[in-house]
Amino acid sequence: MNACRDAALTHTQSSGDDEAAESTSEFAMSAFTDATEKLNRLATGGGRVSPLTFQLKSTWEEAKEHEKEICIDKATEACTLVCDVIAPKAGQELVQACFTPDKGTSHMDLVPLMQAYSNAMTSTLKTQILSLTRKLRLSSGEKITMPNVIRKVTRSTMVKQYLQFCEEEQFEPLSRSTLFRILEVREASQLKSLNGLDNTAADGSAGFAQLLQIVDELDQIGLAKNVADELRRALSEGKRYLKTQFQSHCQEDERECLDHCRKFGLSDPNDPDFQEQCSHQHTLLCSQCDEITFVLQKMQQIVKDNKTLVFYSEDQKNDLLYDIQKSSEAIVQWKAHIMRSVNQECA
Repeated sequence: MNACRDAALTHTQSSGDDEAAESTSEFAMSAFTDATEKLNRLATGGGRVSPLTFQLKSTWEEAKEHEKEICIDKATEACTLVCDVIAPKAGQELVQACFTPDKGTSHMDLVPLMQAYSNAMTSTLKTQILSLTRKLRLSSGEKITMPNVIRKVTRSTMVKQYLQFCEEEQFEPLSRSTLFRILEVREASQLKSLNGLDNTAADGSAGFAQLLQIVDELDQIGLAKNVADELRRALSEGKRYLKTQFQSHCQEDERECLDHCRKFGLSDPNDPDFQEQCSHQHTLLCSQCDEITFVLQKMQQIVKDNKTLVFYSEDQKNDLLYDIQKSSEAIVQWKAHIMRSVNQECA
C-alpha cells in the first residue's frame, strides 16, 4: 500500500514538472513573439518574423533534420529583423558582416606559424614568433607594420632594426634623428621584459658601447687620433669605474664628495618632502666621476664645434648628437641606480 502511494506521488510530481516545463516553454515563446512584434513595427527593411510556435527541446546533435531547419530559419529571420532595427539603411550588410567569416586569419595562415614555433630551437626565438606585429600610424596617415619583438628593445636598437628592415625591403627610410623624434612625439610604447630583469645597468653599459662606436665614426671623418684615443681611454675607464669601484665609494650615508653622498644624491631637488639636508660641506672631488662627466660633455662639444670633422650631411651630425645625449642619459641613470641600490642594501 505504501508502495502504491509512493508511486502515485512520484507520478504526480513528474506530471507537475512536465507542466512547469511546458508552462516555461509557452512563456518563452510568447515573450519572443511579443518582442518580435514590437521590432516588426520598428523595422524599415524587409525583415519580418512570424510568431514562434516551436522550441527545440533536445540537444543539437539529437535534433532531427527538419527540426534543425525550423530553428535555422527562425534564427535567420530574427537576426535579420534585429539588424534592420540596428541599421535601418544597412540591415543586409550588417547581417553579412555578422555571418561572414573573418578573412584576417585563416587556418592556413596559422599552419606555418605553428610549424615555425615547433621548430624553434630556443625559448627566445619562440617568444619572437609569438610576438606577432603591431600597426603604427604616422603623422601622414600612413600605417606601417612593426614586429612586436622590436618594441621590447631600447629606442636606439629599435631604430637600428627598423633601418635594417628598410634596407632589406629596399624602402627609403627617414633619417635617424627624425625617427628618434617620432618615437618621442608619438610616445611609442616599449614592451617590458617578461623576465623581470633590471635593464638600467645594461642600458648604461650599452651607452658606453654606443659612445665608443661614435668615437670610431668621428675618427673616420676627421677627428685627431690623439683625441680619439683619449676619449676611448676615458670611456673605458669610466665604465670600469662604475662597474667596480663606485659602489664602494657610496657606502657611507654622508660623504664630503658630492658624487658619493647618498643623502644629497637621493634627495629630490624639486620636492622639499623628499629632501634631506647634509650636516657637512661638499668640499672633495672624485677624479673618476669628474672624468665621466667631462668626457660626456666633451663629446657633445666636439660634434658641435669641431671644424675638422667632415659630416656627409647635417642629419649625420644631428644623429650623432642625439646618440650622445641618449647614451649620456643612460650612463647617468646607471650611476644613480647604483647609489639607490647601495642605499637599499644599507637600509
